[in-house]
Amino acid sequence: MHWTVKVEGGPRRVNHAAVELNGLIYSFGGYCSGEPYEGNEPIDVHVLDTGESFYVLRGRIRYSLTTFYQPTFYFSSFAETYRWRKLNVHCEEPMDTGSSATTQPIITPYQRYGHTVVAYKGKAYLWGGRNDEHGASAQMHIFDPETCSWSLVERNGPCPPARDGHSAVVVDDTMYVFGGFEEESQRFAFELFQLTGVCCKFYRFDAVHPFHRLCAPSFRFSRETYAFDLQTHQWSEIRTTGVAPQWRDFHTACAINNKMYVFGGRSDQLGQFHSSRDLYCDRLKVLDLKTTQWYEPNVTGDRPSGRRSHSAWTHNGRMYIFGGYLGTINQHLGDLYEYDPTASNWRRLYPFGEGPSPRRRQCTVLVNDRLFLFGGTMPRKTAKLDPNESGLSDLSDLYVLDYKPTLKSLAAVAVVENRLYDSSANILPRELRQELMLMTQPNKITLPRHDG
Repeated sequence: MHWTVKVEGGPRRVNHAAVELNGLIYSFGGYCSGEPYEGNEPIDVHVLDTGESFYVLRGRIRYSLTTFYQPTFYFSSFAETYRWRKLNVHCEEPMDTGSSATTQPIITPYQRYGHTVVAYKGKAYLWGGRNDEHGASAQMHIFDPETCSWSLVERNGPCPPARDGHSAVVVDDTMYVFGGFEEESQRFAFELFQLTGVCCKFYRFDAVHPFHRLCAPSFRFSRETYAFDLQTHQWSEIRTTGVAPQWRDFHTACAINNKMYVFGGRSDQLGQFHSSRDLYCDRLKVLDLKTTQWYEPNVTGDRPSGRRSHSAWTHNGRMYIFGGYLGTINQHLGDLYEYDPTASNWRRLYPFGEGPSPRRRQCTVLVNDRLFLFGGTMPRKTAKLDPNESGLSDLSDLYVLDYKPTLKSLAAVAVVENRLYDSSANILPRELRQELMLMTQPNKITLPRHDG
């Protein structure tokens, strides 16, 4: 396991969401501190060529990454590896205002953060998230990379309340949504919603203290689970048994063998209501998606601390988490952990190479045996010296963690680390020179820097 690539100059984004479609990484929305995120501005879409895309033209015309409805012949090469592009997405009015009262069809999602996006049969399904003007959304949108356009899923069944900071995983033909921060009744979400291929009855699992009902706040944390059937587009809420995780947002969830593993997130001493008295759970909770029962495994090893706004992914049946923020001690984290569900064991990993700085709110996407990490926010080193300076710096960098680095890729890393690139440029083959350039040359789409 080796960190092999570090490239600057990509989209400067925080709390964005991304998926892999056909070897390309599509990143949706997010924000950069200091920039306005109001109104009906359509969500932006950036795409990264990972070098493993198989959208080579084999007797077919593909659409350009940069121009909608401009057919181009695109042949895969090193020329675009680790390069970001902003898509010119076809938009239709009216925009998504997030309002359930609107009677007009809502096609294109507005710019947002704290949303989720999952991949299913070559398309991206975006749900939830919020912006500063319209708040959170409960609309489901589908992005088709073939036509570079959006479509809207008509609400069918008991749709989860609008929220952000939730998690979403796909198992078979069902997307499962857990937790988050609901807008309709300000509490942490403890529901688990299921978008399933099997028609399910609607059940409500809502443990609310009578005192909290009297308070009638406008927002809440959630701990419910909902399911969305990706074939029938039917929502349903899952009645679970066992002890569910605490109400929380900005946790992570991963699916392994029909089980959903939930870790971390921000909870509150008041349970589902937000009082700014944060709690950070370090216990792993598992939902068996066949029995719909929650349980807590007995874990061994070097267990990670609680955190929120971290990243999690799976590789070869194991779960990995990176980074995040522990608010009780105001610490950004840059550690990497592996959880083996077979042995129920945690261990901290120390990959070779230069890894990312401690951060939170970044994105991670696994493409075959490589993990792509990009964006997020980290503390500014100079903020402690100047009390008038903002304390956080939004990031535009890209890192690649290779689970199975080849001898060629390790040699390329050695050339870069030892600064042999310039001196070796004239003696290396053209293909290798180009590959080294792509590993070191920054992208050029970063927005003007605004730290906050």
